[in-house]
Amino acid sequence: MIQSCSYNFALLHIIIPDTLDGQVVRGIADGEPWDFSFGRKPTGVFEGKEIVDVALPHTIEKIGIGSFRINRIENLDLDSCSSLSSLGVHAFYKNPLKVIDLLACNSLISIDYHTFYNYSGTSEFQLPAPDLPGYLFRHWVDSYQNIYNEGDLVRNFTLSYTAELSELFSVLIQVTDGNLPIQRAEVVFEGFDTLVTDSSGRIEIAEILPPTTLVYTVTAEGYDLFTDSITVHDKDVSVVVALELTTFSVFITVTDRTDPIEGAEVSMGSYGKTVTGTEGAAMFDTVRPWEELTCKVSAPGFNEAPITLFMEDNDLLRTIIMNRITGLNEATPSKVGIYPNPSSEKVYLKLRKKAHVQLIDTSGEVIMEKECSSGLVSLDVSHIPSGNYLIRIHMQNTTMIRKLVVL
Repeated sequence: MIQSCSYNFALLHIIIPDTLDGQVVRGIADGEPWDFSFGRKPTGVFEGKEIVDVALPHTIEKIGIGSFRINRIENLDLDSCSSLSSLGVHAFYKNPLKVIDLLACNSLISIDYHTFYNYSGTSEFQLPAPDLPGYLFRHWVDSYQNIYNEGDLVRNFTLSYTAELSELFSVLIQVTDGNLPIQRAEVVFEGFDTLVTDSSGRIEIAEILPPTTLVYTVTAEGYDLFTDSITVHDKDVSVVVALELTTFSVFITVTDRTDPIEGAEVSMGSYGKTVTGTEGAAMFDTVRPWEELTCKVSAPGFNEAPITLFMEDNDLLRTIIMNRITGLNEATPSKVGIYPNPSSEKVYLKLRKKAHVQLIDTSGEVIMEKECSSGLVSLDVSHIPSGNYLIRIHMQNTTMIRKLVVL
């Protein structure tokens, strides 16, 4: 701030530079205010210097109380004063200003009492439209609370004029996959253009006037669409959106061309394996799109059926036809006997060889599994819910399926 002027000017035209003694000139300090009780009048830094012209720096933010009071300034050029925010009491009091042009002063928010009061010269000026980052200009009000819009003419130089502003806030969204940021995800707010996330998965919209509720959607290739809303009250808002991978289902039906094959084992790589039910159907959930899948189907008495599937961006339905093994020893099944059937307590299996035995429900889930030696083997089914089950018996290169009813 320029605090004082210690000499009278020989020249009547002065230039205040952007810097003095290496410091940026931000303003002119307040002089002494007018005090009627003691008969004291304002005394400004450049008061009564007979100045005719003054060039102000573009860095100036404040022209304080009485700064240029009682001079002979006729031409006041404020076109470069875009940083000027306040004009103090009597700042240009009793100057014969021909024109007062404030329209370039888009940071100006305060014009105090008697700032431009004069007995000759211009008798009106227009109010500018403040454009401050982070704020919305609403209107001007004078000391009597009268309201003025931008560009309105002011003719009463004795009043003060203050710009009414509303603070604006910003919304920041970061899009991730639950761990890493997702670049180039599209974020759409109602009433705004589509925004695209940067390398850190972020987008930002600024200058939101509260209170506001914004509905938005987030999309990214390979992920489910996400929709939510954000309410802006009295501070900036920041949220993290974790997108879910888009997945689909694979439905497989296994037949022998005529009838569905129950108990067929269907294996599909990293998605595991399952067993077909009574309708010969198996299903895999949460399968990722645009992926090549290797599927294998096996069933007792049938040749293994390998198949390659390619997932696109929808559910997949396939029917697999299995061929019976020719020359199969039909006497093989007689090697295993199961009794009693139905049963509510224990089931006995008569095995002639070591075998791996599985008890499977109608959904294909293995609910009991046992390594058995040859001879008479028991399975305790007393704790199993009533219903129909399959017993799969695998010995050496032979697999047999038997039905079991639990009472």
